[in-house]
Amino acid sequence: MLGVAGGLLAARAAPAIAGESAGEDPVQQGSDGNHTVTRPRKIVTETARGHELELEMSVEVASAYVFRGYNVFQANSQREQKWVQRPLVVWTAPGSALSLGYAGAYQLTGDNLVSNVAVGLGAEQDLFASYELGKGAPFGVTNEVVAVAYPAADKRDAGTATPFFISASVEPRYRQRLFFYVGYLRGFRHGPLDRDQVYVNPRIEKQFAIGERFELALQAGAGVKILGLPLARVRDNMFDALATATLYCALTDVLYVGAKLGWAWTNLTSSRDAETGQVFHPRFGDEYVPFAGLVAGVEFEAGDR
Repeated sequence: MLGVAGGLLAARAAPAIAGESAGEDPVQQGSDGNHTVTRPRKIVTETARGHELELEMSVEVASAYVFRGYNVFQANSQREQKWVQRPLVVWTAPGSALSLGYAGAYQLTGDNLVSNVAVGLGAEQDLFASYELGKGAPFGVTNEVVAVAYPAADKRDAGTATPFFISASVEPRYRQRLFFYVGYLRGFRHGPLDRDQVYVNPRIEKQFAIGERFELALQAGAGVKILGLPLARVRDNMFDALATATLYCALTDVLYVGAKLGWAWTNLTSSRDAETGQVFHPRFGDEYVPFAGLVAGVEFEAGDR
C-alpha cells in the first residue's frame, strides 16, 4: 500500500489517521517571576483551569513523509530523505468538544516530486472534524472523520480523477498518556491506495517540562493493518512502528517552535522486478526510515484575538 496521510498528519491533540500525534492537555501555564503567564499548549508546566484553546495554526517541514511506517515520497528506498511541508489549522468551538480543521502535505524535494503529484501521492488535502467525549477527564474518547483528496493528480497516471478517501476512527485514551486508535480507511476513488483497511494503533506519550519555556515530548507506538482475507497472509506495510522525540520552545505566550527526531519501521515482503525478474528479499535495514523536522506554530485561547 502506498501512503495516504489523511487528517492531521503529525501535530495535534486529536489525532487523525496518520498515527503520529501530540495529545497534550489543552492549555498550560508557567510562572514568569511573580506573575502567572499562559504558555502555548505545547509547553507543559502547570495545567491552566478555565482556559480553552480555540485556534491553532502550524507549519512543519520534515525530511521524510511517513504514513503508518511507510516513507510515502520514496522512489526506491525506505530511507530516502525527501522533504515535506505540512500546514495545519485547527479550530475548536468555544465551550465545545468539536474541532474542525485543514491539513496538507506538499513534497519539497526529490526528482519524483512532479510524478508523485501526478499519481496521487503529493499535494494532499485533508479536511477533518473531531469530537472528544470526556474532555478534561482522565478517560476520554476522540471520534473523528477525515476527508482526504488529491485534486492535483493526473487521471492518466492516478487511474482516476482526484483520488478521494474517507477515514472514520475512535480513539480511547487515558490521561493523555495511553491511546488506542481504531480506524477504517475507505477509498471512493482509490488512485494509488490499492485496498481499504482497518488500522489498530496503540501508543504511549509522555511530556517533560524543562524550565518554564521548554518541553520534551516523547511518543512510541505500533500498528497493524487489516488489509483483507485471509488475515494470516502477511502483506507489505501490514505492521509498523513509530518513535519520536520533539523539543518545543515557547517564544511568546502564543508562539512556539519545535525540533523533532523520529524513527519509523514497516515490514516489507519479497518481490520480483517486473523487468529483470530478479527477486528482492528485504532485510531489516531496508524497512526503517529515520527522519527529522522543524515546526513553528501559534495557539490562541478563546477571547485572545
